[in-house]
Amino acid sequence: MASQTKEKRSSRRFEQSERAPSIGSPHIITREQEKDQLVHLNDRLAAYIDKVRSLELENNRLQLQISSIEETVNSERSNIREVYEKELEDARRLLDETAGEKARLQIEAGKYRAEVDDLKPR
Repeated sequence: MASQTKEKRSSRRFEQSERAPSIGSPHIITREQEKDQLVHLNDRLAAYIDKVRSLELENNRLQLQISSIEETVNSERSNIREVYEKELEDARRLLDETAGEKARLQIEAGKYRAEVDDLKPR
């Protein structure tokens, strides 16, 4: 009788292991949870990839905007530099002319002083 009981128990275990697991079994819940976790992680990854792509597009747009602004600033700076260099050149030329005129006038004044000194009664 003991051998018959052992055979019935082992056949029941075999039958239970051969049957598909029921919906309420912990094994199925774990697989469902894993599936849900994978779906959730996949959604998070997709959202992350979308965010990275949008940030890359925004970065490219901003780099183009920066390049455009730098070109404008450099062009304006170059134009301003040309204007100031012209002004500076004109000011230096005028300063040289004025210095030359001053030197000429000082020489002339020296001549007149010498004439005055010569004409003074001794």
